[in-house]
Amino acid sequence: MICVDRVASQCAKLKARYIKVDEKGVQSEKNGRLSFLLKHQMNKFMTPYQFIYKVVSLLLLNNNSFIYPIYSKETLEIEELIPLKPIVVEPVEYLNNVYTYKFYFEDGQVYEIPIENVIHLKRFYSRSDFFGGNNAVSEHDALLKTLKTNDALIQGVQNAINSSFQIKGILKINGMLKEADK
Repeated sequence: MICVDRVASQCAKLKARYIKVDEKGVQSEKNGRLSFLLKHQMNKFMTPYQFIYKVVSLLLLNNNSFIYPIYSKETLEIEELIPLKPIVVEPVEYLNNVYTYKFYFEDGQVYEIPIENVIHLKRFYSRSDFFGGNNAVSEHDALLKTLKTNDALIQGVQNAINSSFQIKGILKINGMLKEADK
């Protein structure tokens, strides 16, 4: 987790901007609701730093990160960007080649959202066309092996210390002995 924290905290320091390139190739920063979101508050609960930190940490831990944009019904502009933390995601294909993601959350809620309505960041493209990583599960085998070895070493040292402090036996002498005989 320390490695994930370091990478996510450094990425979260980035300043997101909404830039438009015109026909002449000149870049200019656009003003508007999206620009405001990127600079000040991604949603009601998160600053840009917190948002980017969460998105990057989810990406590093799961090889996938999902963001759900919420649009204004009147202006059709993006009002909020919500990072999603599902426990399971299933791609669903319907007969007319419409794809959706089915999200299962810890609280038991299940939502099905069209793929085009979700921002999906992926890394480590593998067997799946939809997900990054090994079918959306991170490759933690090497890390788990190291952690198991570390745990065994710690327990071994702890057991050695505990056994060295144990009383090996009690000797009771009934009678009078000389000091040399003791």
